[in-house]
Amino acid sequence: MDLNKFELKKSYLSKTQYSHGWIVSLSFILVIIVFSNIYWENFFDFNFLLEASHKEVLVKNKYWKAWTTTLIHGDTTHLLSNSSMLLFWGFMSAAYYGPIFYPLVSFFINGLLTILVLNFYPENTILLGSSGLVFFLGGHWVTLYIFIDRQFSLPKRLFKAFGVALILFFPSTFSPNTSYLAHYIGLVGGIVFGAGHFFYKKN
Repeated sequence: MDLNKFELKKSYLSKTQYSHGWIVSLSFILVIIVFSNIYWENFFDFNFLLEASHKEVLVKNKYWKAWTTTLIHGDTTHLLSNSSMLLFWGFMSAAYYGPIFYPLVSFFINGLLTILVLNFYPENTILLGSSGLVFFLGGHWVTLYIFIDRQFSLPKRLFKAFGVALILFFPSTFSPNTSYLAHYIGLVGGIVFGAGHFFYKKN
């Protein structure tokens, strides 16, 4: 048997690298559910300390809201939509790249991207939800897949990555209440960070 040929059939993505990926992902979803319910119930006007807008974050310098707004959602439908995707990408990220990356590093970077997005909106437009984080994690994962899983040819990897991106990241319908800018800045941020992550940890 050609041992080198056998080794080419495996890659870093051939199996999960960290245990408890589902627990980590579910735990973060639980945090989002708790914060979203606090927001909905409006305990002691606490909801106003959580939601982010251009005015609150960039004018009043309440920068923490760029992070807390990721944890809250407008309604149950919004929560369920984001949570289902975040559960999947959260597991994939935690199981393969560890709990330091998700949720800690990715949540921090998503807050920075939220600050960037708010620059493009009117002062009083409220931006909330974890969809930007979902797109960041998806962009990060797909980018690293292209770099890492070299048991397949580059055209095949690109074809698979494009197929996943087309299905998961491009909406079939458009809603005026959805921040597509936040989605795609998150996606681009994930792609850029994924490329940097690969070259930093290439060995």
